[in-house]
Amino acid sequence: MTGDHVLMVTCLSTIFVALVFVKAHKSKLR
Repeated sequence: MTGDHVLMVTCLSTIFVALVFVKAHKSKLR
């Protein structure tokens, strides 16, 4: 179960970082 929890947190962190990166990239293009 611990492995699944770590995997889920890693996936959420990756998605969060990706969203922030996309937002920063879009604002930079304007």
